[in-house]
Amino acid sequence: MRYALLLLATLAAPAAGQGSAWSVRGIVRDSGGRPVRGVQVTQAGASRGAVSSDAEGAFRFDPERGDTARLVFRRLGFRPAEFTVAHVTDVATLDVRLVPIPLPLLPVKVMARPDPSRARLAGFELRSQRGSGVFITRARLDQLQTRRFTDALRNVPGVQISPNPFVRGVRFRGQRCPPLVVLDGAPAAAGEFDLDMIDLGTVEGIEIYRSSATVPMEFNTTRNLEACGVIAIWSRPARDHRREGADEARERVQGALRATTDTAYLEDEVDLPADLTSGLSVVGDTDAPAGSGPLRADLQFVVGPDGKVDPTRPFLMECAAGGWCDRLRRAIQEAPFTPAQRNGVAVAQWVRLPVEFRRSP
Repeated sequence: MRYALLLLATLAAPAAGQGSAWSVRGIVRDSGGRPVRGVQVTQAGASRGAVSSDAEGAFRFDPERGDTARLVFRRLGFRPAEFTVAHVTDVATLDVRLVPIPLPLLPVKVMARPDPSRARLAGFELRSQRGSGVFITRARLDQLQTRRFTDALRNVPGVQISPNPFVRGVRFRGQRCPPLVVLDGAPAAAGEFDLDMIDLGTVEGIEIYRSSATVPMEFNTTRNLEACGVIAIWSRPARDHRREGADEARERVQGALRATTDTAYLEDEVDLPADLTSGLSVVGDTDAPAGSGPLRADLQFVVGPDGKVDPTRPFLMECAAGGWCDRLRRAIQEAPFTPAQRNGVAVAQWVRLPVEFRRSP
């Protein structure tokens, strides 16, 4: 991201001798040959500030005067590299390859907590595959849009429901006695059972066996209560429908912020890059000659999730504008920014800001 920043000033003439006697240019690539941006280039043992490679991996570094220069290349996620370059020509070229550092992670174990209800419903699912009776699943019950139990039995062939409004007795065709009702594997009271006492919303599945010949042995009783058929009812598993409270939601958001605060992303790693909230102007009076050309500076710093320049991070600055460099640094460190966004959360981002000083009208 390149910002258009105009610093209005009347400049003094550049001091002589500030330029470097020679330069090192090149491109930084990874082990696969792809350019790497944001690589910091410094000179070991020298006071000159760092420069960074651009989006194409290209860089230019002006070493301090000397016959040789030991350049150090650093980038998060790569092994640092050092090269000693001899001052043979005014412009030396260098092809840099950085080796990625693999980050070993500890093994992650995902443990599934067993659901006790699944073991209880295993028999229901197994018998439904055999198909020896009539099975009504939860999906079918949801389609009925009713909570009255006998409504789920009306369309089952061979089932007759008594019109008695007080106790709706159920009979199977050809049977005079009521069927045995089994609740979660245990026989209910012998005799007539009011099925409408059971809320259909609490039922996971229903098994219907209309004659003793089709009743599985799991439902056989010592008193032959299953002689007129069986209706087996299985309750739904208990589920926690508790809503997330305000405190829990706040903690979840704060946890996401904490997870991203420690990492400063590059521009191409965020969804919405950081940007200056408003324009920035640094004005002053100097004795710059009318014919002097514009001076430039290049800054690199981190804008935190709060929209401020992070004072705990490196503030890299390449500037040859004399006393204006300090003014520029203070102006940037106090300027408000719109923080970068990543997955809907404000995050820290490395920002590179080119600056050009021009004479005010």
